[in-house]
Amino acid sequence: MMRVRRGLSEIVAATILLLIGFSVGLTIYLYSKSLMDSRLERFEEVLERSEAALTQVLVVDAFYDDDAAGRIHIYIYVASKTNVLFDTAYVDGAKVDEASLISGFGEYLRSGEVSELVISHPLTPGVHRVVLTGPEGVRVEVSLVVEG
Repeated sequence: MMRVRRGLSEIVAATILLLIGFSVGLTIYLYSKSLMDSRLERFEEVLERSEAALTQVLVVDAFYDDDAAGRIHIYIYVASKTNVLFDTAYVDGAKVDEASLISGFGEYLRSGEVSELVISHPLTPGVHRVVLTGPEGVRVEVSLVVEG
């Protein structure tokens, strides 16, 4: 009778050990799978934004109106099939205050149309770089020459 009990305790111990090993393995698998899924999701999102940026074909021109307000007029022709949204502007690397974004910002620029964006920002004579960015990753850069 003692031998039967000893054999049962070894079987129970082996079964418990197998269950612990299986649960540890399953936990590691589920953790690594969720980690890889989240990284893959982020990678796909970056890839989609990059593809969208590559399909944006924009023709840009700008001029400076040196009236009292000192306004920068930017004309953009959207030649791609998708609409474009700009919400931020930088002049010479400095972000332009939202109150100085007069018109065209925060509105979708329609495909196949020329749109005007106006920034109230006084400029000194010289060459200035104006950069427009949007939430979908679109970016436009134009150089503006202000004569003195």
